[in-house]
Formats: sequence, structure tokens, C-alpha cells
Amino acid sequence: MIEKQMEVKFLGVRGSYNLSNTQSVKYGGNTSCIQIVIEDQIIFLDAGSGITKVEKPFNDFDIHILFTHYHWDHVLGLPFFSTLYTKKDKVHVKGMKPEYYSLKEVLALLFNPPFCPIMWSKVQDKLHIEEIPEQSTFYIKNIRVDTILLMHPGGALGYKISYEGMSIVLLTDIELSKEFSSYKLEREKLLKFVQGADILVMDAALTNEEYYGAVGSNKIGWGHSTMEECIHLSEDAGVKKTYITHYLPYREDQQNDALEKEIREKYPTVFLAREDESLLLKSL
Repeated sequence: MIEKQMEVKFLGVRGSYNLSNTQSVKYGGNTSCIQIVIEDQIIFLDAGSGITKVEKPFNDFDIHILFTHYHWDHVLGLPFFSTLYTKKDKVHVKGMKPEYYSLKEVLALLFNPPFCPIMWSKVQDKLHIEEIPEQSTFYIKNIRVDTILLMHPGGALGYKISYEGMSIVLLTDIELSKEFSSYKLEREKLLKFVQGADILVMDAALTNEEYYGAVGSNKIGWGHSTMEECIHLSEDAGVKKTYITHYLPYREDQQNDALEKEIREKYPTVFLAREDESLLLKSL
């Protein structure tokens, strides 16, 4: 019997903006991008600055970029994704319809002066662009992809990638909060979506103290969840392993270490995601 597997790699886990300093080495300074390799398909969830770290050309793979949304930290790496310029076959790009624009129009904005020296006319024929519904199911060969709309300014999509009985869920950017009247309904939908996942990767940028303003400014309505909400959701959904992501951009390695130590004493299957960390799921 042939073994099936999903290879997952965190290329960028920082939120809001990327940075490079001696205090952000362990968890990394690049913004949102997860690489998933399944058979001859490679899926990138978002194209933050992390996508610039891709080393292989993946010439023999079909390449798919699935956008959660179009804030800078999730798209800024696309013009610098070198494989885009060297690959003979088109790169498949999917995402929900942005505010005010089509997906094609948003991508075109990324590739024109004065923001980028690379003209859209040089790139557009290299992309196969498709807008998808906010709640949908589609297939990449025999890989199932489900989407769910998340609470975030302008909206964002959550993705569930399922293959041969294995699944990984990405929920970023998301504000799951009791401060909103829709909390109970949103949480019920998320529980169903996440239920039984092997891996949950969730935006949990804030502690309760940070979210409610006991430390720093009040961050209600900023579009990001607390670590507490993430942990409780993963526990109730029976997730096997949970990885917290989308850190506050100024949070240092030492602070993340302390937070992870405190969390894992009570919840040993919850981790803080680290840039360049790889995970392997196998199924017979």
C-alpha cells in the first residue's frame, strides 16, 4: 500500500508587517505564508513576505496560491516570488472578491509603478486567476478545499485542506470575540469547520490583557483573536495539534517563549508557529 502524505512548512508567521532583528530570529520576521506539498501539487496559503523564501523552482508541480484576503502582509511577497517568472505553466491563484475591486484588479495594483517596477502586462499571462465564493468547496485534483468567511475588517477566508483522511485548517485573520453579538453563531460555524482537524493554524495575536487594553491600547475591532479563544476552540473541536500564528509584529522571541511555556503547561498540543518549521502528516 502506497503511503500518502502532506508536507507543511511555515514560511512566514508574523502579522501586520515583516521585520528583521536579533529579537525575532527564533520565530521569524516574515509575514503570512504556509507551503503545503501533496503529490505533484503545491499550495501556498497567502503570499506574504514568507513566499520569497521558496528555494525550489517546483517545475514539475502545479502551483496554487490561495489568498485569505488582501491586506499588505498577505500579498506583499507575490511580486518577489521568483518561481512566478521562471515556471512555464501558469500559477493558479484563487481568493474571494475583494472590496471595491475584482481579484484581477487587486493583483494588477501590486505590479505597477510607482509601487513595483514590474509591469502587470509582463505578469498577467503567467497567472490563472479565479474568484471563489466566501463559502465554497472545490478540488485540486483529489485534494478537497473548503472555505469559510471569517470576521475581519473587509472579510477574510478560512481554508481547510483535506487529503486521504488528513486535514489542516488555516484561520487567519480572524476576530473571534464575545464582544460581538454574532459570537455564538460564528463560533458554532467554526467548530463545525475545524472539527477533528489534524492541524489548526490560527491567528491568535493577542493575550486577553492586550485585547482588552489592560496592557497597551484596547484592540477590540482590530480583526485578531486572543490566544485564549484559539485554545478553547481547538480543544472543543478535538484538534490534534494547534499552531498559534500572526504574532504582534513587535513581540520578541523571549516574550513568545514565555507565552508558549505558560500555554503548554496546560495545553501540551498547542504551539507557537516558527518560521521554517516543517510538519509531516502521513496516511496509509
